[in-house]
Amino acid sequence: MSINKYLKSGCTGNIRIGNNVTMTSSGGGTGWVGEVTVFADLPDVSTNLGNIYLVRTSTGFLWNRRKGFYRSNGTSWNRLSNATFEVLDNEANFSDNVDNTKKMNIELSAISTGTNRTIIMPDNDAEIGLIKKINSDIQPVNPNDNYDFLNGGLKDVNVTNAITLGDSINISVDSDFNNSSLIGVINENKKTFEDMIEPTGFINRIDSTISWSDSSPDRTFTISPVTTSFSFYQNSKKYTKTGSDSIQLTNTVGVWVIYYDSGVLNAINQPTNIQIEDIYLNKVLVAYVYWNTILSNGRLFEERHGCRMDGSTHFYLHNHNNLAYISGLALDNFTPDSSGDIDSHAQFSVDAGLVFDEDISLSISEVGTTIGLEIWYKSGSIWTWTTNPGFSILTTGTGRAAYNLNGTQVEVPSTNFVLCHVFVWNDVGANKVIAVQGQDQYTTLANARLGADNEITTLDIVELLKPEMRPLGTVIFQTANGYTNAVKSRVRSYDGTVYADFRLNPIGKWFI
Repeated sequence: MSINKYLKSGCTGNIRIGNNVTMTSSGGGTGWVGEVTVFADLPDVSTNLGNIYLVRTSTGFLWNRRKGFYRSNGTSWNRLSNATFEVLDNEANFSDNVDNTKKMNIELSAISTGTNRTIIMPDNDAEIGLIKKINSDIQPVNPNDNYDFLNGGLKDVNVTNAITLGDSINISVDSDFNNSSLIGVINENKKTFEDMIEPTGFINRIDSTISWSDSSPDRTFTISPVTTSFSFYQNSKKYTKTGSDSIQLTNTVGVWVIYYDSGVLNAINQPTNIQIEDIYLNKVLVAYVYWNTILSNGRLFEERHGCRMDGSTHFYLHNHNNLAYISGLALDNFTPDSSGDIDSHAQFSVDAGLVFDEDISLSISEVGTTIGLEIWYKSGSIWTWTTNPGFSILTTGTGRAAYNLNGTQVEVPSTNFVLCHVFVWNDVGANKVIAVQGQDQYTTLANARLGADNEITTLDIVELLKPEMRPLGTVIFQTANGYTNAVKSRVRSYDGTVYADFRLNPIGKWFI
């Protein structure tokens, strides 16, 4: 009697098939019922609770479409086997549901013997493409870095070495790495940046802060992250700093240039033109410091330029454009040609304004009429500075105004004239507008006005940061014993103008 015939006859009991399978008939209740050709032929599952059917033919690769015994639980047909479905790679292929001539095979021959690889599907739609073979010619960069093709690609969780792209050590990379592949394009782009020696500079200047200490610690420059880190490029290589960097200067007068080279902070005193060019083209400029050995005081100047400006452009702008004037910064609130009896006759203000040091914008605050500018002058061969509260000129001798003659303070003869040159520069501190003491004296007002044009182009300021300065204007002062204010001086106008205004002069003209 066949199994089918026996179970359908209404008999009850157990039937053993072979050594491992026992089938139970319940005499018309639950148990074996019959057989069908394919899974789709199984009857309604809800009316066959407990019934068992044999599916003779597999359809597709889905586990619940394979041939075998199925039992209804009232809601679904469950295949009565926990065996893993396995198919040989040369026995399986996928066909397009519209055009079955479009096929895909899976090739597993490259997997090591005894190894089981797993494809992990990301939680989004995925399109596999632009990934070519990577062989052992690729050299590791940093251990424990994964190859990770994100956003619809594949991730090999067992690969723990990153690859270098375009490095000279990879001279025998696989032939699949060509300019038509993704990695080839990346290599080509990287080589372009290396050929340009760019980018160089800070990614975001406000991610860091710079500071200067005259003492404790002595003559020390520091750059620190504002929050957790700051980053910069040098010759297309990125550096990230998560802590502060400091450098201590020697007690040597003059301009110091501070820069990064290969991630290390460096400083040079009074650099030559060749050294400056090398820093601008090949290093990462950070700041200037002017150190005054007379006052044991340093002044810090901003130079954290962005990585979007190339070194050649930066060097050109540094040499030819100087600080660029944008707006404001007029000299104002004069009472010219007055008696010289009260202080306001020798005072003036400077309006707020805006300048640019290449790609760095600098907002300049107003300087009030009674404040007086910081006054820079030479003492011997050294540039130094002082203040004369309320005024922007110095006095000497009997109290008349002074001019600076080869580093010496000389009193201007009574009723003669002297100049005050007003500059803006990129000082990090409060003194972004300064007065430079006149370096001659004049017997007539007309000569003083000609002297304003001459002195502004011939000032002996070689030791200062000339390319980081911009002249705003020159004021003519007359000094005399008969003037009774604190500086025995008054502002004089000439030909209808109260000062020589240089803000809109052609860029760079003043230092010719």
